[in-house]
Amino acid sequence: MRGVIAVAIALSCVGCGSAVDAGESSAPPYPGRLDARAAVDALECDGRTPFFRARGDYDSGLEEVRSDPEAAFDNYLEEEAGGFYHVPGDGYRVERRDEDRALLSYDVGDRTKVAVVLADGIRDYRGEVGWGVVAWADCDPAELPAEVTDGVNVGIWEDASGRRLPVTRVHSFQGAEHCDWTDVTFLLVGPGTRTADWYVRDTKGEFADYLRGTFDGEATLPHDARSTGWRRDGRRLWLARDKTAAYLVSIGDPHDVERWPAATQPIMCA
Repeated sequence: MRGVIAVAIALSCVGCGSAVDAGESSAPPYPGRLDARAAVDALECDGRTPFFRARGDYDSGLEEVRSDPEAAFDNYLEEEAGGFYHVPGDGYRVERRDEDRALLSYDVGDRTKVAVVLADGIRDYRGEVGWGVVAWADCDPAELPAEVTDGVNVGIWEDASGRRLPVTRVHSFQGAEHCDWTDVTFLLVGPGTRTADWYVRDTKGEFADYLRGTFDGEATLPHDARSTGWRRDGRRLWLARDKTAAYLVSIGDPHDVERWPAATQPIMCA
């Protein structure tokens, strides 16, 4: 079964006890060498592998080594919380532990969706030596349970059959609290935050200078708009042919239409 991550949003449960709390699994552990490549090879993704990968950086002045792999991973999550918005904050397990290496995994149905390789003997910026993260990788967030993605503010859309769509195709999220944007919703269609088409539900006109039009909560669906077949939160997504706006149409009332204007550029929260 085994195959050969922005907008800064806080992790779901950093500071709520150890992230390594999921217990045992009935699946056999990854049998390969526990080097940096194992973070990718241990994944069991349904789609492209990996969605995202990263390495530990113990010279940065953030991450610090610890006396065991669980504590080292907790420290890594705490220090990197703003950068890896889509990673679950708890529910990991020790999949395998050797004398000086360990593999942590976040599993869905006994299939690994996030894999973390740690090693003993790493030296951090303080000169301390101990356990630290070597590398980690994950599958597309759409392969995580809905309660997990909702908890980390990643809005997953579904196709007409109810299949969760990868975030490289479409996803949405609420604006960041630390920028006071929580009343704004962003919709990205396409891969990458800088290359996707951005649409914005901006009811107060906060981003008027960056939008191709204004929000309209009582819009009329244009005749040339095309249906994507995608849906979320009781609405279907239609797109203007010229990409100037997205139209969210109520599944229960086709006359209930919201117009979300397109952004002229990605809108990032520092």
